[in-house]
Amino acid sequence: MPMGMLHLVGYAVAMILTQVDTLLIGGPKPFRVDGTMSAMARAPVDRPVMLRKLGFEGDQVADPTVHGGVDKAVHFYPAEHYPRWIAHFATEGFSNPKLDYAGAFGENINASGLTEGELRIGDRFRLGQALVEVAQGRQPCWKLDHHFGVHGLSEMVICSGRCGGYFRVIPTCNDHNPLAHLRCPMVIMRQG
Repeated sequence: MPMGMLHLVGYAVAMILTQVDTLLIGGPKPFRVDGTMSAMARAPVDRPVMLRKLGFEGDQVADPTVHGGVDKAVHFYPAEHYPRWIAHFATEGFSNPKLDYAGAFGENINASGLTEGELRIGDRFRLGQALVEVAQGRQPCWKLDHHFGVHGLSEMVICSGRCGGYFRVIPTCNDHNPLAHLRCPMVIMRQG
């Protein structure tokens, strides 16, 4: 069997190869003068981080009623979108230094090849020893507007279709030691 092929009886398998460019974690921090908290400002890590059912160890959300949870354990955002946002804002005479680095959209994983046009709900990836599944697309809230200082940005992101998405962590026999490494390869297996 040729390398890169996976034999499944009765199914064709499509594969997307990508890698984690940046892994980011963080916790709630003061976000507005009214005391509102946000965990959007995540920081890159350059060490292995344990990935559990509810996300990366050391990563937290500010409002668990709308963020985090089993179906929003890991937020991913495609690296390909950054140059498009930079170009979009440049045409309006605006630049934002947040776009110079991964993590501007509050993601845990910044990687190429994870665009909304390539992924489907239910696609599964090996991330280190963990198995993750695309659970849902992201619908950004008002905090994105405030984070960038751009009124209406969350609506622009939604209308553009460049929203990113969320992974859920699938239990496996290796759950006692699921590691995600910076720049670890990710392989998608799609049946159909």
